[in-house]
Amino acid sequence: MRLFEIPTRRMPVRVILGPGDELAGELFAPQNGPGGAPTTLDQRLNDETESFLALSTGNANVLIHRKQIVAVHSETPRGDDGVPQLDGGSHVEVDLAGERRLTGRLVYSMPAGRARLIDYLNAAPRFIALYHADGTTWFNRDKVIRVRAVAATRE
Repeated sequence: MRLFEIPTRRMPVRVILGPGDELAGELFAPQNGPGGAPTTLDQRLNDETESFLALSTGNANVLIHRKQIVAVHSETPRGDDGVPQLDGGSHVEVDLAGERRLTGRLVYSMPAGRARLIDYLNAAPRFIALYHADGTTWFNRDKVIRVRAVAATRE
């Protein structure tokens, strides 16, 4: 039956589900995404065709419902796995469900006249990338309590 197997790759992440509930492991993703390029973590998280994500925690494989994920953190270096170099964007502080606060930079491009932060947040996919010195954290916009602009920090 190998004819029907989909080659996968593993992406090291830390999945945040709630207060004190984090799972470190590797997310499974198809080796090839749209156009034949490797599937990025961003694409995997925002693929709304599947409700569950498979995570290997070392001891076991678990299935996590994507709507219950608060955030996913990756220490992927900038420029790798589809992570853009940081040349612009908005520095923000994001308060999430479960008393979790993230600080970093949102990098986005919107049409003229619709380029405000609120416009982006209302149009963004479920998981939004926030870039910071420790890597990238994709937060679930359905778990956001508050977003506010902050002064730029050294990254």
